[in-house]
Amino acid sequence: MAGEDEALSRALSLLHYTSPLVTGILFVSANIFAACLLQTSTQYAPYKKSGIAAAWLMVAVVLLTMGDITNVIIRALHDKGWFPPQHELLHLMAGVFVWGSVFITFISSDSPAWQVQALAWSSATVFEIAILVLLLRTSETKTVFEHLRIQFSAARVAILVVITLIGLYIVWHAYCYGGESDEESQPLLETPTEEQQPANGTANGNANGTANGTANGTTTGYGSITPGQASPAKPASKNGDEIEDRDKDVKEKQRQRLEEHGGYWGYIWSFSIFLPYLWPSGNRKVQLCLMIMIAGTIVERFTVVLGPRELGIIVEKLGAVSSSICTKST
Repeated sequence: MAGEDEALSRALSLLHYTSPLVTGILFVSANIFAACLLQTSTQYAPYKKSGIAAAWLMVAVVLLTMGDITNVIIRALHDKGWFPPQHELLHLMAGVFVWGSVFITFISSDSPAWQVQALAWSSATVFEIAILVLLLRTSETKTVFEHLRIQFSAARVAILVVITLIGLYIVWHAYCYGGESDEESQPLLETPTEEQQPANGTANGNANGTANGTANGTTTGYGSITPGQASPAKPASKNGDEIEDRDKDVKEKQRQRLEEHGGYWGYIWSFSIFLPYLWPSGNRKVQLCLMIMIAGTIVERFTVVLGPRELGIIVEKLGAVSSSICTKST
């Protein structure tokens, strides 16, 4: 039994170390991968209500982790001579940092990438379930602090399971149905845009002015210009607007070029046509010479470091020998 308990304790410490690290690496790598491939998250725009619920659940996870840290601090102050294991304290503090980063990234985007969030949530859920099982197996002293520790872990597992199911469902629904919202939920009357409003106002003004002018027998109506009134001057075009339009065209062309190459990675890989000029792929003799040069450079760097080191060892040994000779002569 002692050997089994020791193995379980080692497994628990290993999970405490690797859980926040793996979750953070997966989250950052998935974000970088999605950015390089220009994966747009506009298909997840209809799921804003689910995003609000997921954000509140992540806040609950952060608060539960902070509550667990508070429990550890109170126990350390209450039980004299007790201090939490390093792996447990590191797991809790890193958990607050990782989940805080995930939460900030999630709420800072109008249409977050749910596939990235679901990957981080799934990884954290698997680790937290394993940690909870090991806590139940290794906890021996049933104190109030141990009970609170297990309850905090169980609450985190429950919330993570719910938020993971929400994320996986939204990713599956957007993949199958393209993120299209239900037609019945759309408003019957759409709000006119800024471009439509001037057109409608001009049409109504011209119609009213023509009708009233004809009825009164005059040529002046609502929205018309009197003979003595000067027409409004058109605003002159500004250089700033032209520069802005030119910048928009350049950015649009850059975006189209990136989409044609499949993202930043494909765009960078398109420069591989210059590799034959940087590396002699068809000349074995030149390749051998380059490899010898690289090996010589590495050996030179080692000798630059090892030379002074060996000199220092020789000086220390000579100093020790000379001191021993002096002591013997005295």
